Amino acid sequence: MTNLTVTKAGNGAGSVTSSPAGINCGATCAAQLLQGTIILTANVANGSTFAGWSNGTGNANCTGTTTCDIPLTVDSTVIATFTLNAVPVSVTANVASGNGGGGTVTCSADGGTAGPCGSYLPGTAMVLTATPNSVSNFTGWSGAGCSGTGTCDFTVTSATTVTANFNWPTLTVQVVGTGSVSSNPIGINTCTTNCSAPFSKGVVTLTASSTGFTGWIGGGCSGTGPCAVTLNQNTTITATFVAPPPPMTIDRAGHAAARLANGQILITGGFSSSTFPGPPLDTAERYDPTTNTFTALAGRMRSARTGHTATLLLNGQVLLTGGQIDTNNGDGSNGAELYDPATETFTAIAATMTVPRGAHVAVLLPNGKVFLAGGFNMGFTDIPFAHNTAELYDPATQTFTAIAATMTSSRSDHPAATLLPNGKVLIAGGKDTFNNILNTAELYDPTTQTFAAITATMTSVRLGHRATLLPNGLVLLTGGVNLLNFSTPPRGTTLSTVEVYDPTAQTFTAATATMASPRVLHEATLLPNGTVLLTGGANISTNSAIVLNTAEVYRP
Repeated sequence: MTNLTVTKAGNGAGSVTSSPAGINCGATCAAQLLQGTIILTANVANGSTFAGWSNGTGNANCTGTTTCDIPLTVDSTVIATFTLNAVPVSVTANVASGNGGGGTVTCSADGGTAGPCGSYLPGTAMVLTATPNSVSNFTGWSGAGCSGTGTCDFTVTSATTVTANFNWPTLTVQVVGTGSVSSNPIGINTCTTNCSAPFSKGVVTLTASSTGFTGWIGGGCSGTGPCAVTLNQNTTITATFVAPPPPMTIDRAGHAAARLANGQILITGGFSSSTFPGPPLDTAERYDPTTNTFTALAGRMRSARTGHTATLLLNGQVLLTGGQIDTNNGDGSNGAELYDPATETFTAIAATMTVPRGAHVAVLLPNGKVFLAGGFNMGFTDIPFAHNTAELYDPATQTFTAIAATMTSSRSDHPAATLLPNGKVLIAGGKDTFNNILNTAELYDPTTQTFAAITATMTSVRLGHRATLLPNGLVLLTGGVNLLNFSTPPRGTTLSTVEVYDPTAQTFTAATATMASPRVLHEATLLPNGTVLLTGGANISTNSAIVLNTAEVYRP
């Protein structure tokens, strides 16, 4: 007896039988047979092909696809290979729309022209391409081992299903602080925390609702107006709200304010009566930007004052000068005092200004001295006498010295002044000796101690307004009145308008934004974060005069 072994190979199906019987591979692939001629026959299953005999040993030197005739005299082996017939199988591309998106998928077989997907022979190289519609994004594949947003490339081995995911872009709004945001088209409605919604690609306009809205971040938006974002992909936008400042501890107009070295705002004096020019106050309070609170100070000023000035000195103390200190005719004062933040006390200065001044201006110069100019000598019940003079206060000697040069115009009744980046001082508006409210302005040069008129004029005549140097080097001019009748109570037109002075171009330009309340005889103080705190003042109209305790913030 001699051994004969048959081995099957390939991915197809079939069997091998022998004559005489003994091999049925199938189940029996090895047998001991009598020596002699053995005939092996390959039997093919449906869907397969017999590929042939190979790798024979002993007497089994068979090839081809016919029978394998073996003159069996020694142990022999042979391999029979069956292969699976190439039958087309399906490639299916599904479109998934998670939130309203849509698109199409095309198939390209073996580098051919792209078109609808169908059935392909195993071994075919497939490239599937997803194309979103005009308002959607393609967000990725699933199936066939594909992912990402490129093409889906694979080789066909069996029936395959691939899914292309299309979605509208998602807009996410993050609300910081207390406020709400809504969208047009509808999708985000009165969002007060974090909200997301899908939108078809295009322009979505967000609107913030709150008095403390400070601006947008993201989506190409900034400022405090509506945010029109062109939504082409998932986008996150932050809306920031800051609580508006609360009321002061009392209503004040004609007060003076100065930012202290610690960033807090000292607010002093003024008047709190609607009877203009009401009795002056000797009280003071502080505003803390970090806690957004006003706190009354226990210490009292050495003199009750309104229409005075408050200037932070280089040593951290605050110089208070002049103003109206009596309750009768409102004459200007020539007195001054110092506030010490360390002890929260006020101390009178022995020296006096060279002339009494009320409703004047005071500006700290780079050399540490204080420039004082204009104002009135006589009060509201007299014919006002507007100064065109100026002087300097020297903190080192605590003395006042007159400046020889005079302003190009007499200015009283609260003109506005501020130090410019070039070291000069802007003085704008006020009222002249003929009771004309001014729209003119001039510059004081500390180097030459001279005054020069500015050709450009303000966009409106103003008195009782304020000038604040912004971090960008421009000057913000706020409020005031453009018409005033010193009756009892006074009558006039208080402004809510704002304008900006450009020191480089020496021009005045009206700003689009207006104050929340018309204000005159208010204060406008730059905060450490670059915004401007506006406090108190009066709202004088043709039939009333109201002293305010409110505050608001201007955000450049």
